[in-house]
This record gives sequence, structure tokens and C-alpha cells, in this order.
Amino acid sequence: MANVLLVYPAPDEFKKRRFGFSLDLLYLSSILKQHSHTIINYLDYSIEAFDVEKFLSNTDKAEIVIVELDSFPLKRAINIRHGKNIVKEIIKKYGNSPTRKKKIILFGNDIVLGGYSTYKEGNSFRKNHITTFPIKAFGIEFDFALQGSYSNNINAILESLMTGTPLPELHPLDDPDQLPFPDRCLLTHYAQHGGTVDQKPSLQKSTLIRTSSGCLNTCIFCQRKAWNSKYQAHSIEYVSKEFSELKNHNYRNIWVTDDNFTFDLKRAKSLLQELSNRDLTVNMKIALSSWTFIDEEFLETAKMAHVSIISFGVETANPEIQSFYRKHIQLERFSKLIQYADQIGLYTVGNFIIGAPMETQETIDETFHYIMSTSFDQVNIKILDYMAGSELYESIPQGNRGTARHLFACEENGLNKFPLKVLKGKIKDFMEEFRQVREGRLKEKINHQGLPYFLL
Repeated sequence: MANVLLVYPAPDEFKKRRFGFSLDLLYLSSILKQHSHTIINYLDYSIEAFDVEKFLSNTDKAEIVIVELDSFPLKRAINIRHGKNIVKEIIKKYGNSPTRKKKIILFGNDIVLGGYSTYKEGNSFRKNHITTFPIKAFGIEFDFALQGSYSNNINAILESLMTGTPLPELHPLDDPDQLPFPDRCLLTHYAQHGGTVDQKPSLQKSTLIRTSSGCLNTCIFCQRKAWNSKYQAHSIEYVSKEFSELKNHNYRNIWVTDDNFTFDLKRAKSLLQELSNRDLTVNMKIALSSWTFIDEEFLETAKMAHVSIISFGVETANPEIQSFYRKHIQLERFSKLIQYADQIGLYTVGNFIIGAPMETQETIDETFHYIMSTSFDQVNIKILDYMAGSELYESIPQGNRGTARHLFACEENGLNKFPLKVLKGKIKDFMEEFRQVREGRLKEKINHQGLPYFLL
């Protein structure tokens, strides 16, 4: 059996902090422990500061070091540069492959995007994916690269690396209920209470949970389709058992990380109803993300299940741009649903994008006017981002995108007529207006409903 060190490198760019950690590494830990491997430590450098001496003291105890190379969703920034530096520190101390005794596994969503081979046989790499970025561009050595949906194969991989025996054919997980629950006992006090390298813990005991993965919608800007092109959901019984475990361990704030919790609306309602019937979410506040095709029954059921925040991807109020994004939203109907959510005490967040190729000042104003006409408690407005793995990114000629992993839609990149600085200014000005208009209303709601999450 192997001693394993799990590492999440710091994001290459620290943006506004939000709660989070690597669920995928915690799933990996549980799978490894099921097969009697030992987890030396879980080092999350998005939460704690990197200390090379402390890091190497951990690697001294390990035979396998697993480094997660994530994409944008978790911390809204890739962690490739810091991941590369961590691997270089290992090689610097322990030597190059194949003589290096410390085996290095690259793991995570970026494996699909970054051009890493899925695994190594002898002196050659076997590739399972068409890659965007050549491995030489990353410039480091490793023993194995594993995309997240193949995590169920981790024990066979470790046996092959430790013994030199041939690796069997790898297969993605077919039944998500076969996964053990994430190994949350690895999380530090900081990780469970919202603390980071530059932020004191502020939340009551908090965690993430995933009840499903994937989404079969066709949004042209979606990056996740690159590593997860199918929809898989845990059974209601599986999720209920996991919530029972969270309740027994006194978790208060729960962030549901599903790509689209309501992709299967019937399942979403049934799941929330079951959690409510069994009182599994009492004394919790739950946040989740949804598409806009919901109904009043879903909102009522969510409220009964102690959901406090629902985040919606609306993107734009302009029909032509909706069509370009491949999103078709009944805006008037949805506005009434947001108003109803507000009436029953749910907090709602609207997510919007500006910068489509056909965007004009008029279409931006159209979206901003729609936002002001709704009952959203908070909105996020982003500039359209052509991210590696999305259809939008693939629509840019290779010579125009080079090795960039993402390109903002702006005049400088030839993707619309607005300079990037101008788009950022429009967002800043509107957000200030939104805050001023909604500040009193939001304070009144908080006084009546309480905050949408529990603080220390």
C-alpha cells in the first residue's frame, strides 16, 4: 500500500474570495482509503500559504504525490503555474523520472484541456483525448495524468506505478453511487469556516456537496463540456445519506456544486422533498445553482428544504444574443418567478454576461434595464470569456488564440467593438447603481429573513 500526498496548488490569480475546496481530491482520498492506502496530508494552497520546507517535509513521507490541475470553476482562476512550480520542487529534490522514487500524478479537469496524456506505458504516452496545448508547453515531467471522471481507476494506477505491472484499460465511472462520500475529515478548521491565506474564518461549519454532475444544455460558452459531456446524478437515497452525515457532523452552510441542480427538475423537486420530509436540513442554509426553467412548486419545495440562495444563469435580456448563446429564456415568466421567490423569503442571484459579438450599447442597456426590473437580491455581471474547452473558444482560429487558455470578448481581441476597459467600466458603473438602488431593500430583507448563510 502507498503513502499518498494530495496537493491543490494556489490559483494563478487570486480573485475575490469565495468558499470552496477540492471535492475531487476528497473523493480521491476516500477511494484510496477504501483500499488501505494512507493519506499523508491534504495541502490546499488556495487556503494556506505555500511553504517549500513544509511541503517537502510532507513529500518525504509520501511515495505518491497527486497534484490537482484545475480549470476556472472552483477558484475562478486556473492553478497551472503554481502546479508547475510544485512539481519542479519535487523533481529538484528527488530527481527525474524514471529513477525518481516519488511518483507524480497530475489530476483534475485541466488534464483534458492542457494536453497531458492520460497515462504512460513504458517510455510512451497513450492519449485518450484530442488535446489543445502540447505537453512540451507545460515543460515538466510526471508519471501519470488522470482526468477527474476516471478517478475510480486510481487504485489500479497506484498499483501499476508502485509495482511496474501493466496497467489495465481505464473506464470512466458509470454509477456515481459507487463513489464513497468525500473525505471531509481532511479539511482544516480554516477550510470549513471560510478562512484563507488572507482572510480569517467567518462562517459557521460549512461544506460543499455534489448531487449530480454534468448538464446537457448547449450553452456555447460552457467550458465544462470539455471534461464532462454527460449528465450523471446520485440517487435520492445516496444524497439523503450524505446529508444525514452532514447533519450528524453539525454542518450549517451547504453549497451544492452541481453544474445545474435543476437540469432534471422532477428529480430536483423529489430530492428536496425527501430532505424536507426527513428533516435532514434543519438548522442548515443551502445554496445551489439552477437554470431558469423552474416553477413555483420548485421554489416552495426549496424553501421547505432550507435552501436559502439560488443562483440563476440568465446571461442576457436580448433575444438575438440569447440565441447566440443557445439559451432561450421566457424573461417575463422568469421575472415573476424571481418575484415569487422573494415573497417566500428565498435569496436570488442573477448571472449575466456582456460582450457578445453582436453586442451594442442598446443591447447592454436592455440587459441592465431587465436586471433593474427584477427582484434579484444580487447580480454578477461578467465579460464574455472564450474559455478553452468551450465551443466559443474552438470557434477562434488557432493562429488568433495561440496558447492562451481564455480570451475576453473585446475589441483588442477582435471579438466585439468594445475595448476591454470600456466593458469593465460599464459593469462597474451599473453595479454601483444596482447597489445604491437595492441597498435599503436588501437590509430590510435581511432584518426580516436573516442572512442567507450562518456566520461565526
